[in-house]
Amino acid sequence: MILSTFLSFLIYRRANKGVRLPFAQQSVVAKITLVAVAVLALILLFLLQTGPLRPAGKLWVRWVEVACVVAALGLTFLNRGTVGQWLLFAMSAVVVVSFGAYGYFVEAIVRIGFSIVQVSSVLLVLLVATTIDVVIFRGARIVGEIQWGKIPERAQYILFLLATSFTWLMGLMGYARSGLRTHWHVFNAVRDYSSDAFTPALGFACWVISAIVLVFLLLVSFIFWLAHLGTQGHEQEEAMLHAAALPALEPEPATGD
Repeated sequence: MILSTFLSFLIYRRANKGVRLPFAQQSVVAKITLVAVAVLALILLFLLQTGPLRPAGKLWVRWVEVACVVAALGLTFLNRGTVGQWLLFAMSAVVVVSFGAYGYFVEAIVRIGFSIVQVSSVLLVLLVATTIDVVIFRGARIVGEIQWGKIPERAQYILFLLATSFTWLMGLMGYARSGLRTHWHVFNAVRDYSSDAFTPALGFACWVISAIVLVFLLLVSFIFWLAHLGTQGHEQEEAMLHAAALPALEPEPATGD
């Protein structure tokens, strides 16, 4: 969800930019800044690996991320910065999905360590990909100003689908996080012995959350429909009022003495 949001932000940044300058024509300061940010992000990545919740035996993931960052920098210097960004997005998506699926088969304390790997991978992409985007579009030709409210119909459908996916994912991930405790107040420390200590299965929660999202979006659509219904006829009414006011606004013909 964070990666898709960040991708939409990058697309918005380059929405009105045309031909880019070759990377060789960028300033030395921009190139040094790009390398410095990448090195700093990798240092932070390995510092998180040494924390108390580090996932044992998963250091190889960090070296894969290092290789992808180095490859992305190399592609950027070869004037293929967009390809490097896609490589970083693909790397982080694979890390997040694979560790997310693997987390269902391990203990909670190991799963928490996996979350550090996932979050740090996403933060790595946010830092490096943003810096690459700023550098490669530095000095690009502006082809026009962004005009809000003037988008094609297919873009409006995409916006509606984005709202649906965000609402759905927030509900699903919110339950997945709260449902991890199962029948514990504090996992493996304070157990819930009450008679209703029960956590619904994830599949059942998906059906309930999906129904809630559907009802919520139907209510939002109903509100928009009411707003559109209230504006119908106003244009004709304004045109009639304008036509009625025209004779009063016309100057009287001049009369000779």
